[in-house]
Amino acid sequence: MPQRNAIPEPLYSRLYSLLYSRLYSLLYLLLYSQLYSLLYSQAVRRGTVGACARGRGAGACAVRPVVGQGGVSWRRGTGGRAVCAGSRLRQRASAAAAASQRGPAPLRRVGNERGAACAGASSGMGCFSSKEAGARARGGSKSVLFLGLDGSGSTTVMYQLVLGRKVDTIPTLGFNKEVITYNGIELEMFDLGGVEKVRPVWRQYAPEADAIVFVVDGHDEPRVTQAKGELEKFLAELKDKSIPLLLFVNKNDLPGYLGVEAVEEKLNIKAFAFSAYKAVGCCGKTGDEIKAGMDWLTDQLKSS
Repeated sequence: MPQRNAIPEPLYSRLYSLLYSRLYSLLYLLLYSQLYSLLYSQAVRRGTVGACARGRGAGACAVRPVVGQGGVSWRRGTGGRAVCAGSRLRQRASAAAAASQRGPAPLRRVGNERGAACAGASSGMGCFSSKEAGARARGGSKSVLFLGLDGSGSTTVMYQLVLGRKVDTIPTLGFNKEVITYNGIELEMFDLGGVEKVRPVWRQYAPEADAIVFVVDGHDEPRVTQAKGELEKFLAELKDKSIPLLLFVNKNDLPGYLGVEAVEEKLNIKAFAFSAYKAVGCCGKTGDEIKAGMDWLTDQLKSS
């Protein structure tokens, strides 16, 4: 006589297959993140990325970038806060992926064990707390999220602001963090990874952001269409539409560039009724028009 509570064989097989595939994906992401961390650390030691990659030993970095009308300068000292050495990165994409599966829970620090004291961290995993506590810890600084699909150039754009030049980058799995002073405002900039498995994390960081910068590859129409889908999912869950949103339509130096108006029409960002929104065509490699966009963004932050 068959048992009433026995699981049918086809269902058991499906559950086993699902569990196996999830476990395989997690192990793959963990291994890939370790390789990424190793490569990125080597890049920082070579001085190709990171504001603290200036040939010093671990713990010796006490230089902070300051960006203004005259471009990038460097300022010694940390304003009483600890600075994490750029040569000791803690990129943990597995933690970011796990956070995305937990849903929109309160943000957790997922890799930078120095916590909120690391407000000057270079390319480290999150010193992000709740918005009120984070504002007190930041001492009035503004948090800016840099988002975009992998390959869109969001990392290149951010490091143009930090270093004033193009850097060699690899796909971001966790996030890069830099602190700069731009036009009189201290900005904590978070460049979140754009690979498919990390995109769900975007929505968890949205409540903590004071501004959003979205970067799209303006010469690749299929990727613009893909970016539209990801951006729609992100903006649909963003409750605070009063924060400024800056769209960088990147790669205006390449043939086949679609143009700002065409990309705007495809993305249809205006339908989300942001109180402050601007689209700017730019080139991450040369820095063309990036300053114009950031000037607008900081003006909005000053008035908010």
